[in-house]
Amino acid sequence: MKNFEIYILKSNYQSNFYIYQVGHEKCAPFHSFGPVIRDFSVLHFIKEGQGTLEVNGKTYSLKKNDLFLVPAGKTVRYYADKDNP
Repeated sequence: MKNFEIYILKSNYQSNFYIYQVGHEKCAPFHSFGPVIRDFSVLHFIKEGQGTLEVNGKTYSLKKNDLFLVPAGKTVRYYADKDNP
């Protein structure tokens, strides 16, 4: 019952910033990812709900309209809220 889409973008534009993948997902309660260390950064925008982000032992509360970066090279875990994912 997952609502998830991925779009793969290719471009010849030369930059230090590359868009590799774009998508959206409606998360289930307690949906989580990690802990993981990636070799690329990921940018997330929260349209609805709330959750938690953990980066190298620090915890951040997230909510609707927050934008957050999952940094490359750091131990990261994030998960949706139980009651308001």
